[in-house]
Amino acid sequence: MKQTEVVEKLARWKHLGFKIDSIGDAIFGDIHSGPCLGWMASVMAPVDETLLNQFCRENPYIELFPYRNQLRLTNGLNLFSGALYLFGVHVVTQRTAGIVWNIVPHNVEMRELTARFDAMAIGGAILENQTIYFLEQASGLVLAVDAETEELMFDYPDFDTFLTTEINRLTSVANIDGSLPADFRLRS
Repeated sequence: MKQTEVVEKLARWKHLGFKIDSIGDAIFGDIHSGPCLGWMASVMAPVDETLLNQFCRENPYIELFPYRNQLRLTNGLNLFSGALYLFGVHVVTQRTAGIVWNIVPHNVEMRELTARFDAMAIGGAILENQTIYFLEQASGLVLAVDAETEELMFDYPDFDTFLTTEINRLTSVANIDGSLPADFRLRS
């Protein structure tokens, strides 16, 4: 899903504050009180193709996974204060404004988990009572794994289905202040 498509789905929350920063990252809701603190959402600008190719040469395992294609559309995101986040690539010459949750250290940190599922960590979700990691296998299957138990919770047939489903699910229940209902749970 392109950065502009994600931004369009979040348009309802522009009243919380919205800006496109100097490198093209879309930032929603500079929130300093209430249930969501910090930025309600950030949708990073795509990675320049030349810089992405350079990054992939330096980190060749990324070439094994379809997620590389998503980095051409958006270089990571963080929605509803961590209810869904996707890693991006930190390309020093490009990143002068926004902060990307870099895919490399997360995959190093979770190497046992990613090896167990023969997958690459692409993001996660943080809710009050639960944290999950999203892993992508070379086949394109996206897995949701409980961070505490490291057990498979559910999966999606491909990245596009995963991202569209989760964004639609979050935007359909999020409150006008950018918070999620107290009873909101991850799909199980």
